Amino acid sequence: MQGQKVFKDNWIMLVAFLVGRINICGINPFIVALIVAACIHNKNVIGVYISGMVGLAFVAPSTMLIKYAVMLLGLIAIFNIKSLLQINCSRVLICAITFLFVVLINYSIEYFIPGAVEAYVGVLEGIIASMLSVVFYKGIRCLALDYAKMCVDGAMAIGVIMLLAVSLMGLPTELCDVVIELTVALFSVMFMLYKFGMGVGLTWGIVASIVTAYSYNNFGILSGWLIIMITAFSLEQICSFRRLGFMISYLAAYYGVGIAIYPELINENGQKAIISACVLFALMPQVVMTKIDGRIKNDELYGTSPEWGRLVVERITNLANACKRIEYNMAGNSTVGIRLNEIGEMIESFTNQLDSVVPLRKTIEANILEELARKGIVVKSILATRNTDQRFEVFINARSERRRLISAYEIEKTASKYMNIPMEIKDESKRVIGGRFGMICLKESSRYNCKSAVRRLIKYDEEVSGDNYFIGDILEGNKLIIISDGMGSGHKAQSDSSNLIDTLEELLDAGFDKDMAIKIINSYLAEQNKGEHFSTLDMLLFDTYTGCGRIYKQGAATTFVKRGQWIEMIKSTSLPVGVVHNAACEKCVKKFYEGDIIIMLSDGVLDSIIVENKDDYINDFIQQSKYFEPEEIADDLVDNIMAMSGRRLKDDATIIVSKIYKRC
Repeated sequence: MQGQKVFKDNWIMLVAFLVGRINICGINPFIVALIVAACIHNKNVIGVYISGMVGLAFVAPSTMLIKYAVMLLGLIAIFNIKSLLQINCSRVLICAITFLFVVLINYSIEYFIPGAVEAYVGVLEGIIASMLSVVFYKGIRCLALDYAKMCVDGAMAIGVIMLLAVSLMGLPTELCDVVIELTVALFSVMFMLYKFGMGVGLTWGIVASIVTAYSYNNFGILSGWLIIMITAFSLEQICSFRRLGFMISYLAAYYGVGIAIYPELINENGQKAIISACVLFALMPQVVMTKIDGRIKNDELYGTSPEWGRLVVERITNLANACKRIEYNMAGNSTVGIRLNEIGEMIESFTNQLDSVVPLRKTIEANILEELARKGIVVKSILATRNTDQRFEVFINARSERRRLISAYEIEKTASKYMNIPMEIKDESKRVIGGRFGMICLKESSRYNCKSAVRRLIKYDEEVSGDNYFIGDILEGNKLIIISDGMGSGHKAQSDSSNLIDTLEELLDAGFDKDMAIKIINSYLAEQNKGEHFSTLDMLLFDTYTGCGRIYKQGAATTFVKRGQWIEMIKSTSLPVGVVHNAACEKCVKKFYEGDIIIMLSDGVLDSIIVENKDDYINDFIQQSKYFEPEEIADDLVDNIMAMSGRRLKDDATIIVSKIYKRC
């Protein structure tokens, strides 16, 4: 992995060295174009400059070396001017600056050293360098970000092929009796044809054969290689060859064409080169040899995929259900509802929460498809989305070959491996892959878990509790814990607190902003009840990915957070929900860590404690407790409350004790 990272960061320096070795009629417009492209992309510019000058030193006379040292430094300075950096995406501007500067340097050298550079040669170099700079930029961008994009982007494919072509031109023909250029050319043609298919592979093969034919002054190579490529690829398509089968078919086609049509292909150098190329091809790591072909889709198709449409419909349905909940449970027969501006805020809040489609890198997608194919899984489509918290979900529509049953864990493991993100199967997803296409839904694995224990105590001489609570998951990776204490006790209080919790949970699960959801509920309750009935709100929204918790309170009792021997009390002085319009909701954000304990209480717990400072009493009790698990702490609190109240509670009491755990 370390070797791959070094190559990923420094491959452009190798390209610069090889390009620097080119000398055509005393000029090298290719290294000029490469420097400009590296500046635009801001890709290791100093390394490219040094490597290019080292390559030039092998083939260029001193005058040429000085010329390019000055020219390249000048271009680096120009394309690093801050004002230019903001407009360097203009192709016309890039070409114009490059052309004018190259011509200026050439004419300056001609002025000081007459006869050093012909006028037309300087102009020709400027034209070639300016045009290639944009082409090389596309190639560098493709190789640096996602080289597989050249399968769906023609401009990037041309850029990559041109970069490879000039690099091939800079290779020595032989080195220590080893055939270098021909070996690399044959290997690269075989590699590109197998990995990228006929389009990119055949295009590169023609370019590589032209470069090689020019180097060996034998243009029979061009037609011979063309026949070999078409034959080998056709056999691979007909017979569905894997890597070894393709290599054998390519080798057989090479020798067949050499024996029957072009004997120069199988001379001593030709045989050395083809054997060496086949050995390299066979020894390449499997991850490098993953095929990238017609299964890879253009990014533009993601937004129109059936999976994306299904997700949007699902979220809109959740919105509709949430609105119905507001109307049926909260509004009742009230004549005053939400104003138009509030409706606009609701829709805006909802749309801001929609997940965005994120096209996977083509290399990642190709690796997933290839590995799943080896496991007997056929993939129809892959869709990745990212929510507003920047967390990923992946939807893979797949079936098994030959109607076998395969565990969906194979998809989970493969996606985690190549996305480099721990993924897990969502609860609503299929767990087994069968002979028909079905959706496997994956989500990014969370870092934390929250375990809770609940204890509910009913007021003396009452049938039902006016308190209600909710503990569950909403959206992905958010644990929601709510306690609501309805005014008074009995059935009316239970109905009020239950409606508040049900509506709030549904709004949040539909994707509404937390503040907006609380505002909507408060507005409706205040209008419906005219301040005569109200309920408290004590809510914790815990993010299991980051460990951050948002605490919301309206008229609620104190919440206690224990970390080791330290305890924090989070108090509320606000009015309950439904007392007045636009009542303030107190909120805070806390970072929780493994082992933290959060204790949420309703007012009935404190009302049962016969001491002057009730909060301090609970604080001391928790600090002195010998228990560390939620169930034990909750039971200990209940025993203490029941003992102090003589088992006759003055109000309904609810206790929720939660503990934070780190997932393995």
